[in-house]
Amino acid sequence: MRATWRKLERIAHFDLPVLLCGETGVGKDVAARTLHLRSARRHEPFVAVNCAAIARGVAESELFGHVRGAYTGAERTRGGAFVRAGGGTLLLDEIAELPLELQAKLLRVLENGTFVPVGSDVEVVHRARVVAATCRDLPRLVAEGRFREDLYHRLSVVVVRIPALRERREDIGPLLDAFGAEAARRLGRPVHVTASARVAAERHAWPGNVRALKNAVLRAAALNDGLVDGDVLLAEPAPAPSSAPGACDVIVVPRGTYREMQAHLLRHVVAEHGSIRRAAAALAVPRSTLAEWLKRADTPSRRTTGAGPCTGSLDAAGA
Repeated sequence: MRATWRKLERIAHFDLPVLLCGETGVGKDVAARTLHLRSARRHEPFVAVNCAAIARGVAESELFGHVRGAYTGAERTRGGAFVRAGGGTLLLDEIAELPLELQAKLLRVLENGTFVPVGSDVEVVHRARVVAATCRDLPRLVAEGRFREDLYHRLSVVVVRIPALRERREDIGPLLDAFGAEAARRLGRPVHVTASARVAAERHAWPGNVRALKNAVLRAAALNDGLVDGDVLLAEPAPAPSSAPGACDVIVVPRGTYREMQAHLLRHVVAEHGSIRRAAAALAVPRSTLAEWLKRADTPSRRTTGAGPCTGSLDAAGA
């Protein structure tokens, strides 16, 4: 990891595209922020976009923005991620999930340094440094025709691989200390990580990597009065009980209009997860998006002739 961070610090000062590779949870977002904070752009915005969480129907607008009236529901002009990033850093996380048609448009933006918002005919110059991240094997996806080869070469001028946690077990001890301190702050109580927890953590494979370790420490501290020992640390979260072997949870949707059913499902997801923030994470959408869906769901509807982008986004999110 020291070699990895040295490489990040060396390339941070150059405006070169960087592709961060590694399994889910290894810390690619932390690596991207390190690139930003070590660069001359550190006083400009850092904007992260999860390409896997963008609804297909509004993906182009999310990246490049749109003008008022560009489509049904576009009541005002809105800048996309490239506008929000300004002269800072734009992280395109899970870049492999970007649809092929949008990959072509992204390639043109990276090559020309300009983009056109949806519904506009005026080119906008972008100044952001683009960093991409993926947990997928992009060369294999290129060979299978599922990722554009020219875009891959454009993004991978510098490739940095973030190793999995099982490949750097010497990091587990310091990470336990850091996550224990963070858990103490969040829970408002002392947290003690025992020797048995350290041994168990260093022997564990951690398929979820650093993110899984962090969650395990927080869960153990919360459930065991601040004492994090080996048994509690590696205990898997208990699944929800079922009424019969193999039974599945069933969501009862009342009869009514599509809007009423939609509102019921949204409220069910929020109630199930206990907060809008956690429900938004489960649906893989921004918290602000889910809040807007809930607001629209609770607003008396007016008859319209077509579905707006909010409805399309909700459908795409699987709600």
